[in-house]
Amino acid sequence: DESSKLINNPYDSHPDRELLTLQAKTELIFAAQEDLQKLSEESKEIQNLQPCAEIGGLKNIESHYPALSKLETIHVNQLQETNNVSDKINKLIDDYNSLINTLSEVFLSWDGLLAAAELKVSEVERSRNQA
Repeated sequence: DESSKLINNPYDSHPDRELLTLQAKTELIFAAQEDLQKLSEESKEIQNLQPCAEIGGLKNIESHYPALSKLETIHVNQLQETNNVSDKINKLIDDYNSLINTLSEVFLSWDGLLAAAELKVSEVERSRNQA
């Protein structure tokens, strides 16, 4: 019968297929049944959606290639500009952070000098008060 011809293809001389019994082949087909049904459903869905691809802008998609090429060039240029601006902003932030760190170190140094000067003044005042 027809299913027997499909299972035992006379033109297929693969040695592994000849070793399988009819029972083993049947089990393989039943094991793949879910996948085959899913494939069948997806094939039907593709056939149902085929008319959608043939109408509207998708039908003449090649005619849009020049416009897409121009847009792609513009997009690449804008991306480069964006990267340049981003690099400049990062440099400005790094410069700002470096300046703030330097100012902080200067202020800490001045604070240390002022604290030492105040200590000396208080020692001098104390020594005057005791004398």
